[in-house]
Amino acid sequence: MTEKMYADFIANVLPNIQEGLVITKDYFFDLFGRYVTYLIVTDSIQMFIGLVLIVGSIVAFKPLQRFCEKEMGGMPFVLLLIIPLTIGVMFFFTSGFDLFKDIFIPEVRVLQEIQNIKK
Repeated sequence: MTEKMYADFIANVLPNIQEGLVITKDYFFDLFGRYVTYLIVTDSIQMFIGLVLIVGSIVAFKPLQRFCEKEMGGMPFVLLLIIPLTIGVMFFFTSGFDLFKDIFIPEVRVLQEIQNIKK
């Protein structure tokens, strides 16, 4: 399966990437593998950060509710949890989709990164 993926990559994507670059295919495959590993690790870390924010918001719900009712006279405490919860959900799902691409179709993800750099 990996051989077919690399063969498709060599035939379809590699000529577009190598425009203006002088790079051997062996070095490119080594670089490609390292970059995909980098993308997997960074997306995993971002998913972990999103999960920590989500869990932290859920765990802090009751203590923050009690604190706001007791100390602040019933201030709408939910507003204090919306921001980290929203950021956590965004991190978790966007990184999850990117991680899925990194693992199953890495050439598409690398091509997207290269196109972002060219812009």
